[in-house]
Amino acid sequence: MGYEIGDTFETRHGKMTVVDSLRIQGKNGVLRKYYMLRCEKGHQYPVGESYLKAGRLVTCKKCNHPTIAERDPEFAKWFVDSSIPWEKSPYTHLKADFYCPECGKIVKGKNINNVYQRRRVQCPYCGDGISYPERYIHALLTQMQIPFVRQYTVKFQENGRKTHYKYDFYDQERNIFIETHEAQHFVPHVFERVGRASLEKIQQRDHEKRRMAVEQLGIGYIDLDCRKSDPDWMKAEVMKKLSFYPLETVDWKREQREANSSITLQLIALCQQGYTQKQAERGTEKKNRRAED
Repeated sequence: MGYEIGDTFETRHGKMTVVDSLRIQGKNGVLRKYYMLRCEKGHQYPVGESYLKAGRLVTCKKCNHPTIAERDPEFAKWFVDSSIPWEKSPYTHLKADFYCPECGKIVKGKNINNVYQRRRVQCPYCGDGISYPERYIHALLTQMQIPFVRQYTVKFQENGRKTHYKYDFYDQERNIFIETHEAQHFVPHVFERVGRASLEKIQQRDHEKRRMAVEQLGIGYIDLDCRKSDPDWMKAEVMKKLSFYPLETVDWKREQREANSSITLQLIALCQQGYTQKQAERGTEKKNRRAED
């Protein structure tokens, strides 16, 4: 015996009501009995009769996995196709076209989950190819008005050949390097899949860079665990390892916004405010205009 329109089922998200019955053809060509169910929030989708009779209906799948528009209305505005946020979860790995929130141009074919987790669109028009952790620390030091050099280069010779190390940030006043280590510094096979260095080689290089900084150059070395490109993860790591900075002055909402902006656009904005290019690049305070003259 089947179900009638108006029959209800109790779930963790309240009652779901039968609003229609229908038959849907499966991949094998067989027609099967389905019922259109609607939850108390208005979500509606078909559920198989056998699924219902087995007592497997325990949640409204759309309440359990809200759509993008329900979970994050601001993120929903990034989509070129406005219907997608009302149909898909932010955790889907389907690809979609996005408006770049920085420059407004359309960026095609990006993984929805990746864009949602990173809170940024990898834009070929205004993007700078710089990782989220580097942008996060760049924005943090700039906001605290800490002078720094990004991608500080140390040249040396190894086995008779010229080579060099690059350190992500150098705070010359405090004489420390700050390195932002992403997943490839902790998780096996991240780069090996694309023919690049193994975890062992990456960690060995990290050890050598630390040794050179501390033992040969006499410069402090701080490595931040940035295996997650997530603002909460980054903030916790900063609070733990960079507590000697005036973090009480940081506007964390501003930090999150600026970390999502490309450094290229940040530098343009600083120059528009009156910074010289050199000042903007080094994250220094604006000089007195009279002194510049």
